[in-house]
Amino acid sequence: MTTPFLKCVTIERIVADTLQLVNIPSPTGDSREAANYYAQLLTESGCRVDRYEFLPNNPTLVAVYEGELLGKTILFTGHLDTIPLAHGPARIENGRVYGRGANDMKGSLACIVEVIRAIRDSKARLKGRLMIVANSLHESPGGRGEDLYALVENVNLQADAAVVMEGATRDCTIAQFGSATFDIVERRTGEPSHQLYTPEGTPHPISVLSEIIRQLEARNELLRLEPIEDIGNASYFIGVVQSGKFYNQHPKTAELSGVRRYGGDGVRRRRTRTSRTAGRHRIAISGGYPAQASEGARWLSD
Repeated sequence: MTTPFLKCVTIERIVADTLQLVNIPSPTGDSREAANYYAQLLTESGCRVDRYEFLPNNPTLVAVYEGELLGKTILFTGHLDTIPLAHGPARIENGRVYGRGANDMKGSLACIVEVIRAIRDSKARLKGRLMIVANSLHESPGGRGEDLYALVENVNLQADAAVVMEGATRDCTIAQFGSATFDIVERRTGEPSHQLYTPEGTPHPISVLSEIIRQLEARNELLRLEPIEDIGNASYFIGVVQSGKFYNQHPKTAELSGVRRYGGDGVRRRRTRTSRTAGRHRIAISGGYPAQASEGARWLSD
């Protein structure tokens, strides 16, 4: 049965707001224009909006929609920034919206506004209130939630439940992966040298890196056998591999960057395994994580 609330949900408004938000560039580090527009949408829907800018050019919005009756507070949260990669203009194709940030996560931000509008237009007497937090420093490595840390340290926010709209689908889950980005840098002694004049036995950073990649792939096979309830399988993903400057030059370094998706158990022992691999080839591995990184990032140092 369709409720009066659902009758007030307008898909066309969600699509229009998503397209507009996507067409406003908001790479991590500068979300001001997107924040201005989103604050306007929230205000027009009936919210009281407070804007904080604890870090220059990275606003955090806190909006509240007050119900008529006393009750609990539900917090909806999402981020305004997108990864800093070029993309074509927002478009609709085969019933889907495409563009930088359409899924991650400006479409979800548009849905939050539509929830507020639908409650308002249905004349429902809301018990409690809805709170919306939209932040700017989400997409790592450019941002790691620094503005959210500043927000909770400086503003007294309290809610009874939270709905994280990141990666929203038709299902509402009660858990999600933790994530930690990681970098592995392998460095041999000496300087880059021509292939033909490199002493025999000189360790090759790319060979060591290949072995580490195989170890991570083997670990992924094991993780596929250990599904985590509600969210799927933990994993290691490698997105960047770099080494060398020229086709016949023996490189001095090799490095990779990736992300670890993990469940409640966190991550352990990977540093030990990669260190053993490097040790066999007499190559040092260095790695680190920011002070405010989540537990999962500490796998490089455990």
